[in-house]
Amino acid sequence: EDMHEALGGPPTTEEAARLAAVRRVTSQRTLNAFHVIKMLGSGLFPKPKHRVELAVMCFHAFSDRDTFGEVLYALSRSEQVTTARRIGYKNVFSWRRPNLHYNLRLSNPDEYDVAKQLAKFAVMSGESSNWNNLTINGKVKRLPENSNFWHLVEGPLKMNEKPTNVLDFDFDTSPEEIGSAIARMVQLRWRVRVHQRLRCQKIVAVLFIQAWFITHTTAWVRATKTELKRAGVAMPLKEYRGALLCGMIMFKGVLYMSVRARQEQIRRCRMIVASMAVKMRAQRG
Repeated sequence: EDMHEALGGPPTTEEAARLAAVRRVTSQRTLNAFHVIKMLGSGLFPKPKHRVELAVMCFHAFSDRDTFGEVLYALSRSEQVTTARRIGYKNVFSWRRPNLHYNLRLSNPDEYDVAKQLAKFAVMSGESSNWNNLTINGKVKRLPENSNFWHLVEGPLKMNEKPTNVLDFDFDTSPEEIGSAIARMVQLRWRVRVHQRLRCQKIVAVLFIQAWFITHTTAWVRATKTELKRAGVAMPLKEYRGALLCGMIMFKGVLYMSVRARQEQIRRCRMIVASMAVKMRAQRG
């Protein structure tokens, strides 16, 4: 039987009539995991495709979708995979109940994200094994859950090549491991956020410094041009650009000096410019 196909049209069997009745109920009220598990265990829906259809139908009426994992626990492995694929693994995945049987296609972006999150959790949770009965593309694999775990699961990829592996495994963990792993993830995200904030502050500081020395460089070059004009020497455009570049280099070094050393350096530069103007005027004369 194809469990991936949704049932539609007028009900033709007793099970289909029951599903139609449930569909009317789910459109009018909200449900929780207890209601769905009771219906699954009642024996009114013995066929796998009907059980999958019931779970998919009731998902949209759930008031707390983080508890939908309890419904998946009441299904067989194949029913879990079919239900999760029809709803979307990213929609049914929850850190409150991550223990499930997974069949993830890395070519699917949502399933790729779920697999990567579970791999990161396994690496951060500690020494216990979380990915059990792992098969990659139908081949049994036993991989150490260390820093290279995800690269081994994803497989070697060339530049701009998308992953195509299909992962089938049972994910098992404990509430204590979930708590400790989530705490580590929060700490890691906080560190990344602090690093990004410090990086933004550094960028702002660099931009401020660049604006400062460009402004002072322009003023210095104008003062140089004025000194040469008083000496009766015109500054060509090429020399003006060269002076502007030299001024930028000079003021970039001046930024890291003390106030007194900075003033002394600027005074020396002006004296050099004045002496250059005098020599150029004498040569012209």
